Amino acid sequence: MTWRRTAQAAALAALLAIFLITALGYGRLPQTVATHFDLAGNPNAWGSKGSVLLLPIVTLVLWGLLGAVSKLPVRYWNFPVRVMERNLPRQIELTLTLISTLKLEIMLTMLYLQWAVIAGARGNFTLSPLFLPLDLFAIYGTIGIYFIYALRAR
Repeated sequence: MTWRRTAQAAALAALLAIFLITALGYGRLPQTVATHFDLAGNPNAWGSKGSVLLLPIVTLVLWGLLGAVSKLPVRYWNFPVRVMERNLPRQIELTLTLISTLKLEIMLTMLYLQWAVIAGARGNFTLSPLFLPLDLFAIYGTIGIYFIYALRAR
């Protein structure tokens, strides 16, 4: 199985897990839950328990949009290098791998956030202060690696 297929399967599993933990945890939530966290990972905004339903919906939309972008005809894509007949197949492969990897990273991010909101509502839980730096590093690192490979495949 290629990395791209593995990432797609893992992203789908994370998406389903978001809906599963929401369905399993919703009934036990208090009427007020954290809706935002500060840089240290502490809740700093609150909303009704119904607000936990928003993240799975947003995640589903993002999952669908990233899937739709990967299905667009190549003529609509914008590559970081000049694309010619000799390098087009490799540029397509790299771009599809980028989309699949970002999709997985975004789904895992949303899964962790949803878990944090549900777990935090039932106890004394805060996001790790490393969450944001590590998440940004993963996403921008993936984009940076893509650019390196795309430039090498000119």
